[in-house]
Amino acid sequence: MALIIRSEIEKDDLNPPNTAPVCVLVNPKYLSGTYYELEVGCKIVGKILKLQVGTDKIEEVEGMNIELIYGGQILYDTLFFTTNCWSKLREFGVTVGALITIKLEKGFSRCSH
Repeated sequence: MALIIRSEIEKDDLNPPNTAPVCVLVNPKYLSGTYYELEVGCKIVGKILKLQVGTDKIEEVEGMNIELIYGGQILYDTLFFTTNCWSKLREFGVTVGALITIKLEKGFSRCSH
C-alpha cells in the first residue's frame, strides 16, 4: 500500500549512518503507529511527486525515485534522505525548508537493515 506524504525538508543531526542530516517528518498515526512495523534503519523507497523551493517548483525532480531511512519516532516519524539521494537533490538547488510531496512505495513491513 502506497502512502503519500507532504512535508518540509528539516535539518536533524541525529541521522542514522549513510544518511544526510536532513529528513521529512511524518505523523506516526499514518506510518509507524498504525499501519507499518518499522525499525530504525529500515529503507523506504519512494517517488517525488512535487518539490518546491520557496516559490520555485523544481520540475526536473518530479518522478525521481528516492531512498529514505527510518530514523525512529519522538513526536514524529523521521525519514532521512540517503547521502546519495540528498547529493542528487542538492544538484537541483534543493535545500532545507523545501516543500516535498513523496509517494512512499516499498519497504514498510518488517524491515531489516
